[in-house]
Amino acid sequence: MFAGSGRPSKEQVKQYDNLAISEIKKGASVAAILALTPFVISFVKNLRA
Repeated sequence: MFAGSGRPSKEQVKQYDNLAISEIKKGASVAAILALTPFVISFVKNLRA
């Protein structure tokens, strides 16, 4: 089933890397949005005031 005694193939490693990178990017963008939300809310409140 596995090539080379249980080690994943290069293509599998690439797939896992791409998955990890996309998850990290998703997490980073979500964290950035959450971090910026209070600033955006206060900015909008200042514009309306």
